[in-house]
Amino acid sequence: MERDPRPRLLLRHLAHERSAEGSERTSPLSVRRPAAGYASATAVCGWCGTELQLRVAAARKVRQSLLGWALVYFAGVLAVVGGMAALSASIVWLAVVLMVGGLLVAVVGGAFWWWATGVRPVSAVPEGKPGPHVVRPDRGQR
Repeated sequence: MERDPRPRLLLRHLAHERSAEGSERTSPLSVRRPAAGYASATAVCGWCGTELQLRVAAARKVRQSLLGWALVYFAGVLAVVGGMAALSASIVWLAVVLMVGGLLVAVVGGAFWWWATGVRPVSAVPEGKPGPHVVRPDRGQR
């Protein structure tokens, strides 16, 4: 089995009520990644006891996803730099389009890169509303 690029995960339960801990409650989550492709796993929320079905990607798929989102981020940064060059050439409309568009692309690419784990809850959610459970990387031990 390949080494997991992000082995520490947290299962977050987004509470709807106000509590002393805040609006999020977390519990550690450990899942084994498959050697290739995707696999199903089951996890239990440490706060509410709900059993969740998870879709787990192989470490190679996670690395490919991270690389893709990093490329999106750098494309956005490159567009911002191109906007600065257009501004120095007095092409204001092109500078505005490149700088605003590049900034948006960089923010989206950076956010998806930052939160990528390769583990997603796939439990059925009634009425299409977002579920209270999210899987996030555990960055508390850095």
